Amino acid sequence: MMVEANALSVETIDSIVLNLAKQDIVWHTVSELITEVPGQELLGINVVEYAGADEQEIEARLTS
Repeated sequence: MMVEANALSVETIDSIVLNLAKQDIVWHTVSELITEVPGQELLGINVVEYAGADEQEIEARLTS
């Protein structure tokens, strides 16, 4: 899916880095972007970057 949508980059963040980030003073500014599932351990996330000439172009890539 990410290849088809022409993602600019994909950054994988593992559980070690996530747990370190949770201890950082700025964690509260990004914590709302990550939904944790009760009873499940968060082992990592992928952060995917897209770009386009405008919001419509980016939305089109995300829904392709």
